[in-house]
Amino acid sequence: DRGDAGAAPAAETLVDACLERGLHRQADTHASQFSDLCGAGRLVEARLRHGEDTIRKVVKKQQFQLVEKVVAGVDRAARQNKDVEARRRVRAVALEVLAEASERALARDLRNTWAARDGVEVDLGFADTGDLAVLDAAARRAKYVQWDEVLPAVPELIDDATRLDAAVDELGAGPRAFDVEWSDRAGAALLQLATKEGAVILDVPRLCASREGCAALRRAFRGAPLLGFGCSQDLARLRATPAAAPWVDADQEVYDLQTALTQKRGGPGLAAAAKAYLGKALDKSQQCSDWDARPLSEAQRAYAALDAVAVLLIHEKLRSVDDAIEKLRRIPPR
Repeated sequence: DRGDAGAAPAAETLVDACLERGLHRQADTHASQFSDLCGAGRLVEARLRHGEDTIRKVVKKQQFQLVEKVVAGVDRAARQNKDVEARRRVRAVALEVLAEASERALARDLRNTWAARDGVEVDLGFADTGDLAVLDAAARRAKYVQWDEVLPAVPELIDDATRLDAAVDELGAGPRAFDVEWSDRAGAALLQLATKEGAVILDVPRLCASREGCAALRRAFRGAPLLGFGCSQDLARLRATPAAAPWVDADQEVYDLQTALTQKRGGPGLAAAAKAYLGKALDKSQQCSDWDARPLSEAQRAYAALDAVAVLLIHEKLRSVDDAIEKLRRIPPR
């Protein structure tokens, strides 16, 4: 009961306990729910710590577009309490984390935007000298696998059966690595296939709209054993895509490369596995982009193709040690 004399101390204790235990998201939730009881100061502190945690997470995932959203959330709480220092602190953390992620040009642009738009001045934290965009690009090239290191060109999006048949012929024989991208709607947006001969990117909804497209997809998918990486959800997305005719067979020969890595080195994710076996991680900055958008940007197509190519290259690395196919778990028929 909010009218009870003990309600305010109870709310304050709850928020403080969450903050002391590092449960910053829960502290923010409780402080927002009971802001009239625990005070504006606790709400600002909880929102700030939650915001700092979230900034570190989204930058690690390279979801840079979410940084501004997090800062805005802290601003809303801080303005109520006229807490200028909290607004500076969240921005300082954002700049520091972005700089550590070799996104200094973005950090500088945000610092300038916040000063001009919001009236909040924050030290950049690094020397603003030279062409930061060029320096950042060089740092990312050293850190992440680049498409031009493994592909002759960024594949174009294929959306008709004739082009798909021709492209698959060029892929040749042997295992085909695959990956799937999707957005909010049901099913898959893209299917990527890669062999030693190259990679293709397929517009799944467009191809599935016709029986000819479905037949071409089936030929591409049935042409050789498939190598995925944690691919159960990929297959589920393909099966859930509305189609003019069925094309993903229940007995499709699909092997999950992730199971081989759990017996060796490398983390559970594809990016970590790439770091362990290819020497550089995968750049995930496009992971949350709009995969239903047409046309896709070159950055989106490069990202999509690299995911499939990385699976193939990791498989080849494993085969150089032993016959990795023996350790792969075949996805059970559905």
